Amino acid sequence: MDNLSTSAVEERLFMNNLSAMEFINWKGLQLVEGIQNLMSGREEHLFAWSRYGDPAKLFLIYFPVLFSLSNKWGIRLLWMGVMGEWLNLCLKWMLHGDRPYWYAIELAVMCNDDSFPVPHVRQYPMTCETGAGNPSGHAMITGAVWCILVIVTLKKLSHHVWSNSTNCPNVIYFILWSTFAVCYVLVCMSRLSLGAHFPHQILGGAICGFALLFGLLRFSLSHIGVVSYIKASAVLFGLAYIEYMAIQCLGYDPDWSVTKAIEFCNNQEWVHLNTAPLHTLARLCGALLGLGLGLYARDSMQGDYYQKKHHHPHYPCDVRIVSAVLSAVLYHYAEKIYIPMDPIKLFYIAAFVKHTIIPILVVAVVPRVASFLASRVPLSLFSKKQNVD
Repeated sequence: MDNLSTSAVEERLFMNNLSAMEFINWKGLQLVEGIQNLMSGREEHLFAWSRYGDPAKLFLIYFPVLFSLSNKWGIRLLWMGVMGEWLNLCLKWMLHGDRPYWYAIELAVMCNDDSFPVPHVRQYPMTCETGAGNPSGHAMITGAVWCILVIVTLKKLSHHVWSNSTNCPNVIYFILWSTFAVCYVLVCMSRLSLGAHFPHQILGGAICGFALLFGLLRFSLSHIGVVSYIKASAVLFGLAYIEYMAIQCLGYDPDWSVTKAIEFCNNQEWVHLNTAPLHTLARLCGALLGLGLGLYARDSMQGDYYQKKHHHPHYPCDVRIVSAVLSAVLYHYAEKIYIPMDPIKLFYIAAFVKHTIIPILVVAVVPRVASFLASRVPLSLFSKKQNVD
């Protein structure tokens, strides 16, 4: 292969009438290839951050644990996740963004010239996601969710550790926000190293996610009734499905990214249908509906649904700790539930049911079980502490 200078390659790209977007993607491929080469032999350490930052973790672990410790912030966290995933899904359908692992192959076929150095993108078992690439869901949702976790941690520390002072010491703020920033950058780097996203898709996801977070923090979400949850779940599903059908009516395939993943993935066992757009829609609608039904079931059992304070039952701190542990155990077993992917419609329905049931259990069942267990084995260390929601 002839070695051309960077300027010569860029000139060749424009001479071949590549669009500006294709040129940006090509520059992104260069960066992805560089990161993969840099991390060669150590990539598993970076890939782990994609697992930690998986948006699905929000529904299966972050929400259950946080809701057990703070109902108000748990509800806010789930709303952030639902609205973030829904907006991310709709934007992916509209923006039609490629992923590096299949785009590199298509570009190499299109150029078909040994003198044109198309960057090589390696594939790994976590690479072959089936949704479109733009914007990045990890950058958009995980960053906002982790921000909420940092905010809650600082509030809890202020109430329980530095209750006699106005705020936590500045050094605590610095440590927590610095830790968040480092972890967030590692998640974004892992997405690039996997060949799952281009740099501009990461940037776009970050901007959208933090903008949505700042918007949702302005609203109180603790006193929404079950009917509103049902309506919200139906509206989100309806609007997304209308967009899906509109794309089909315009002569395009809304599942084009699934087809691309199956076609260009080196190993068909690496194709992850749980990242497909319709699976994401089933997950977010199920989670929101489950939260509403869970709150209604819990408050109906307590007999105070029509009181304003019904979203703030003041469970003792020991009960909340036991609830958090039980929620983590529930997450562990929920992750092990195998849902067959064929037939595909049953796969989507099962995903909806699974993510509806988990919030119901977390909200209505787990606290009662935890209260029963705590009454049998009291945790005296925490029983006298005042709990603040």
